[in-house]
Amino acid sequence: GAPVRGQILAADNDLNLFLISVGSDEKVQVNDELTVYRGNEFVAVVVVDKVMKDKSSVMVKEMAGKPFKKSDIQQGDQVASVF
Repeated sequence: GAPVRGQILAADNDLNLFLISVGSDEKVQVNDELTVYRGNEFVAVVVVDKVMKDKSSVMVKEMAGKPFKKSDIQQGDQVASVF
């Protein structure tokens, strides 16, 4: 499908809970993986947890029991299905 592009609306790194600005209107689905980046810096890979019409909640993907992130996710970071 078309690449999904949005941004982080809210970030709680302690709870591993993030809100993004895209949802079912943009064909986002539960378990989709998205890349979070800031400028052209990779930040993290997130997995979609819940989908609403115009937003979704996501959490950082785990790889081998560790969070797949380079730095903490911040409000305003970009998120996309293709980096």
